Amino acid sequence: MLSLCFLPARAAVPSARLVCVRAASGQPAAGRTDDPQFRPLDIGRRREVVQQARERRRATLPPPRHERQPVNQQWGDVWPAPRTFHPDAVPLPLRQGFVKRPNAQAPPGKHANAELMKIANFLHLTPPVIERQCRALAKFCTPWPEGLTDERLDELRPLEVITQDFVHASPTLRHPDARVVSLKVPLSCLDLTETGPRQAPPSCR
Repeated sequence: MLSLCFLPARAAVPSARLVCVRAASGQPAAGRTDDPQFRPLDIGRRREVVQQARERRRATLPPPRHERQPVNQQWGDVWPAPRTFHPDAVPLPLRQGFVKRPNAQAPPGKHANAELMKIANFLHLTPPVIERQCRALAKFCTPWPEGLTDERLDELRPLEVITQDFVHASPTLRHPDARVVSLKVPLSCLDLTETGPRQAPPSCR
């Protein structure tokens, strides 16, 4: 609080006629309690106010999502498609990573884990989700013909196409060798002359 005192000119003080006195206690000066011009000024925040603000911030934070998920939820609604791993959406205590002392240290947890985020996951292809998708596609399917056996199918469609699928720990799902496709056609199904099979390359015989 700031108090102003006017002293007469003949007082035993330096030539300054105006003396400013600063009260360190913060309480209003005597005789000035009812004067609105001399209100106490609180510069610093009180400890009680700071503590109340901290408690309000602490109370407004909701619990993590993986702790609020019900046990009977539909997992296909939580993880419907391929996506990067998200720790708050997976209610499982997953751990992955390298540690120098496996017997004394546990692998890193799922929060802020780059090993879990950079690899591909199949959390969208759990058995219940696959079963539900198969039931949804069943109405568009027809039963397999009973007379169409594997031998009959080879006679009708002798063409054989061979592809390769890879599952590996990599930031991308694409593998260079997956682009290689092999096509096989038996020479017996082709209308060739007597010298035709001999003219074919060795890989086709």
